[in-house]
Amino acid sequence: MVVFHESLTSWGNWWEVTLLDHGFNGTPVLRRVIATSTSFFETTHASLTRLGYLNLIAVFIALFSVLFWVGWRECVACAVILFAYPGDGFIHIASIPRYFWFSSLLVGVAALHRGHFALAGAALTFSASLKIFPVLWLAGPLVLFAAALLQRWRK
Repeated sequence: MVVFHESLTSWGNWWEVTLLDHGFNGTPVLRRVIATSTSFFETTHASLTRLGYLNLIAVFIALFSVLFWVGWRECVACAVILFAYPGDGFIHIASIPRYFWFSSLLVGVAALHRGHFALAGAALTFSASLKIFPVLWLAGPLVLFAAALLQRWRK
C-alpha cells in the first residue's frame, strides 16, 4: 500500500496529469484513414492544413443530418457541445480526422432516430472503429434490448 501511495504522490496533481496529451492513440482503422487520405499528394504543412478542412465538412454533414432527421434544438445542442468543448475550445483544422468519429456518431444516432438502420449501423461502426469509446453510446439501447429479450423469454 505504501508503494501505491508513493507512486500517486510522485505524480503531483494526478488530475492535471490525466488531462495531458499522451500522444497519438489511434486505432488501426484511424491509421488507415490517415494513411489513405495523405497518400494522394506530397505531405507538406500547407497540404495537411487544406486536408484538415475535411473536419469541417464532416462536422457540417453531421450537424445537417441532426437538423434534418432529429430537429433544430438538438442540432443547436450538438453544435454548442462541439464548438464549446472546454478541452479544445475550437476546431483543430490541421488535425486530419480529429472529428470524424464524432461526426459519424452524430450521423449514426440521427439516422437511428429516423429509422435508417443500415446507415445508422454503418456510421456507428465507423465511429466505433475510429475511437473505441463511441461503443459506450450503445449501452442504453443494448440494455433496453436485453430487457425486452428477457421479458419475452419469461412469457
